[in-house]
This record gives sequence, structure tokens and C-alpha cells, in this order.
Amino acid sequence: MEYSILYKIILSFFVKITNKDTELIKLLTSSTEVDKTLSGLVYKEGCLGFNLDGLYQRLINNNPNVTPELSVSYQDFRKALYESDLNTQLAKQGYIIKVCSQNTKVSNARGPNTRAKVDTNWYELVPLET
Repeated sequence: MEYSILYKIILSFFVKITNKDTELIKLLTSSTEVDKTLSGLVYKEGCLGFNLDGLYQRLINNNPNVTPELSVSYQDFRKALYESDLNTQLAKQGYIIKVCSQNTKVSNARGPNTRAKVDTNWYELVPLET
């Protein structure tokens, strides 16, 4: 998948959340959606929390608009996300994604495994502090 298309999918999802898109919120809060994504993406009481796998599952694997030719690996998804200016664009909407909970137990003999920590951290979409 071309990175610009992938980035549009990611940005569009978060912009819809910041705009309180009723259709998307209804989907995210339906009992079947909550059951499917409870471990990796949760929308509750106006807040979106997620880990990268949960976001990937929702935006790529469980997205009926992503056809097989548009599919992308988890590694490419993560790379596109981290190489993007997502927080800059979300700041224009008055929001930012921040690390809410870090998994500090992930390490190996040579030191912290940053990639694994990024994958297991819990992130939250929050309003910018004024």
C-alpha cells in the first residue's frame, strides 16, 4: 500500500474521533466491536485508548474498506505511523496522541527493546492542554 493512502486512513480515523463522528463512535461502542477490540482499542466516555496492534487491527485488518491490494503488514503500518506528522495534524484539531502507559518490563540482555516497548505501550488520544 502506498504510504500516502495508509496515512490518510490513519489520519481520517483520528479526525473522525476528534470530530465525534457519531457513526464511528457507535461502531466503536457497540458490544460486538468492544468484544473484538477490548484488548487493543477502546473508546469509552469520549476517550480513545489503544495499543498499536489494536489500532492496526481496527484500521487495516477489520476495515471493510481496505481491500487485499490495499493491505499492509503490521511493520509497515507502524513505520508509516511513526514517520508521519500525525500529532502535528491532530494538534490542528486540538488533540494529541500521548503514551498513557509504558511497558517498562520489555528488555533483553543488551538493554531495552525499544520496538517491543512501542508495540506494547498504551496510547491515548487527548485534548491539548491550554
